Amino acid sequence: MQKGIDISSHNGNIDFQKVKENVKFVIIRSSWGYFQEDNMVYQNVQKCEQANLPYGFYHYSYAVNLEEAKKEVDGLLNLIQNFKPTYPIIIDMEDIDNWKEKNGNPSNDVYVSICEYFCKRVEESGYYAMIYANYDWWVNRLNDKRLDRFDKWLADWRGYDKPSLPCGIWQYTSSDTINGITGNVDANISYKDYPTLIKNLKKNDTVLPKEEDGRSPNLP
Repeated sequence: MQKGIDISSHNGNIDFQKVKENVKFVIIRSSWGYFQEDNMVYQNVQKCEQANLPYGFYHYSYAVNLEEAKKEVDGLLNLIQNFKPTYPIIIDMEDIDNWKEKNGNPSNDVYVSICEYFCKRVEESGYYAMIYANYDWWVNRLNDKRLDRFDKWLADWRGYDKPSLPCGIWQYTSSDTINGITGNVDANISYKDYPTLIKNLKKNDTVLPKEEDGRSPNLP
């Protein structure tokens, strides 16, 4: 298990040399919607690389149909093509600001299809795909066998001592304090050695390997 954080422009200027004293990986917000880059993504990538901190990306999705999902993933893949992430590329599927609710709020089947489309496109481009959602979304909106083979990044801040659902990464709090960051930051535990796993995957693999017992690879 490794401790990590996820960050965006909301976290301001970060001293990654200090951060790496207590953190083993960083998930960087690359972008949101269709399509807006996080205005600190380049700076955060550069500083992670200078500090030798492994990183991945998450994209906050506003898509309510596959046409919008295509715009999002096209923009994301274009943005990260010259970066070297060693953690997954993640679709953040939730609705914190009620955008989806106010702009169509499609069926669960559509949300599942958006996640599946996003992840397949990410895999076809040679990256390791993952889906982020909170407990409620996983149980009540994204609970579909089509997503079983993709790693889950679970957000559950209820103070449990272990994840409430099987997951590859567990975001267990939004209020951690880390030396090098002003204010609170999201903290996570990764249950997989993603840098090694991703390094061992062939560029053209589009189906993630199952565990030896046949379980979905998102299980810790």
